Amino acid sequence: MWTPAGLRGTQNTSNLEPIRDALQESSSQFLLTINSGEYSDEISNEYHLKEGIPGYDQLKSAIERSEEVPFAALEQQENYWAIVAAGTLGDVQLESINENGEKEWVAKTRRLEWVEPIDLEAVNPLIDKGEIRRRGINELTQQELTLIFDWHHGSGVRAVEEITESERADLLKEAFAHLIAGRNIVFYGPPGTGKTHAAKQLSKAICGEQALTIETANAEWTNYDMIGGWAPGPADSPRIVDNEASDWHAEQGIITRVAEDCAESLDNSARPSWLLIDELNRANLDQAFGDVFTLLDLEYRASKALEYANETQPLPYAFRILATQNTYDLAQLFSLGYAFRRRFAFLEVPSQLGSSSSTSVKPSEYTVPQIDASEALKSVSASDVEAVASWASDRLNYAEQDEHQAEGAPEIDPRALYPQFANTPRINDTLKSVQERNMGLEGDNFIHAVLALSNAATEYDVIEVGRAIVMDVVAYVLAYELAFPDEADQETVDQACCAYLVPQFENVMSDLRQADALSQDDEIESEFKKIIVLAENLGLSETANRLEDALDSHSILG
Repeated sequence: MWTPAGLRGTQNTSNLEPIRDALQESSSQFLLTINSGEYSDEISNEYHLKEGIPGYDQLKSAIERSEEVPFAALEQQENYWAIVAAGTLGDVQLESINENGEKEWVAKTRRLEWVEPIDLEAVNPLIDKGEIRRRGINELTQQELTLIFDWHHGSGVRAVEEITESERADLLKEAFAHLIAGRNIVFYGPPGTGKTHAAKQLSKAICGEQALTIETANAEWTNYDMIGGWAPGPADSPRIVDNEASDWHAEQGIITRVAEDCAESLDNSARPSWLLIDELNRANLDQAFGDVFTLLDLEYRASKALEYANETQPLPYAFRILATQNTYDLAQLFSLGYAFRRRFAFLEVPSQLGSSSSTSVKPSEYTVPQIDASEALKSVSASDVEAVASWASDRLNYAEQDEHQAEGAPEIDPRALYPQFANTPRINDTLKSVQERNMGLEGDNFIHAVLALSNAATEYDVIEVGRAIVMDVVAYVLAYELAFPDEADQETVDQACCAYLVPQFENVMSDLRQADALSQDDEIESEFKKIIVLAENLGLSETANRLEDALDSHSILG
C-alpha cells in the first residue's frame, strides 16, 4: 500500500544494497513518475505501462530481458517534485486491451525502499533530462541512478564525516572547502610538521585509498615531463604508419597520466584521482607547467584539453593538484610566480607541538594615518557585492558549468567535486544564509568587508587586487558552509583572505627588503601598515596578523 510522503521513513543504506547489486548487473534503469497526474501508480506492488506513452517500449523491453530492472520514483510534493523511492521491477504481464486496441501492461515491484526526498530541481541538471515531469518513464544511465542512490549517503557525506573526525580536523576542513571551491592546494610550513601526511589524509577521504599519484619535484622538470610529447621507439602497442611500425610514439607526462586516471576513476566510482607534488618549490614551475597554468583554472577546462604529441586528454573539473612546500629553504629555491599563486590556496601547517608563529597586531603602535573602516566601506557598492556573490555561486553550480566537449571526458563531473554541493537550490539557500549572518565583521556582510580591504590595497598602491581574488574568497566561504552547514563565521572569512588575498602581497616583498637594506623610510612600508590596520579594524584579525608577519620577515610564506 502507498505510504504518504510525510509518514515514510528515511533512507536505510543497507536496504538499498540489493537494489545497488541489481543496478550493477542491469543494462537499463529508469526514473518513473508515481502517484502524480496521469501516472497514478503507487509503485508499492506494481507499475502500469500504457502502450504509446514515452518510454513505454524501453521499460517493457528492459523488464522482458532482465529479472530485475532498477528504478527511482519521482512524485509531486506539496510545492515541489522529489525523488522519493528506489526499487526494482520484474515480471511484466499484459493486463488489458482498451476499445482502441491499446495494450496496458503491468510490472511487479520486486523491491522498494522509500528514501529521504531529493529535490528534482537539484538533481535534474546533473542527469540532464529536461522537462522530466512531462514524461512518466525516463531512462537513466547507471551513473545517473547511482548518483540518486548516493545523494544522502554517498562519498561526499562519508568524506565530510572522515575529515571531521580526523586528528587535524580544522586543517583538513579548511583544505576540503578550498577543493570544493575549485582550487588546488599548497601545504606549507617547516619540515616535519606533517604536510605530506595531511595531503594523503585529505586525498584518502575524498578519492579513496589508491587514488593519489605522488611525485617529488626537481629542478630538471620540463613541460615534457609534466605533459608529455613524442618519445623514440615503438609504444607498447606499436603504431602502424604506412604499413611499418613507427619509430616514435606519444608519451604521457605526469599530469596527463593522472588526468586520464582521474577521468576513468570518475566514470567507474564517481570519485576522482589526484596528483601530489612534494617539495614543490624545487621545480622551475614556469618551465615545467607552461600553458597548463591556464587549465588549472576550472573556467577553461571544458573548452581546452591537455595536448601532447598528436594526442589530447581532457582535464576533468574534479582534478586537483595537492602540493607541499618547506619554508626553511625558500631563499635557495625557485619562487612561485603570480600565475601559480593565483591558482592555488596556501595553507600553513604549523607544528603540532606549538602554536602558529603569527603575532598579535597592535594598530596603535603604528605611527601612520589610519584608514577608517567606515570610509573604506563606502568604496563598495551594492552592485559590487552582488556581482561577486553571483560569480562565486555560479562557479560551484553544476547548472552553470560548461560541458566537456572532448572525447573521454567524464559523464558526471561537477566543479564542486560532489553533486550534492553543486545544485542550485542548496547553493542559493547557502549563499543567502552566509550573507545574512552576523560574523562580527564591519560592513553589511562579509563580502562588503573583503571588498573594502581589497579596494584599499589597490587605492593605496600597495598591490593591485583584481575582483577574481575576492571571488575566490567568497567561493571558499560558500564552499565551507555547503560542506559544514552553520559553521562559516569570521574565522572562515579570515582563512579565505589568508589563503587567497595575503599571498598576492608577495609582489611588494622585494620593495620592502630593498627599503630595509638601504635603511630607507620607504613609502610602501607606510602604506602597507595602513592596510594591516584596516584589516584589523574590519574584523579580519588573522589576515592582519599574517600581513604583520610578512612586514617583519619580508616574506609571505616564510
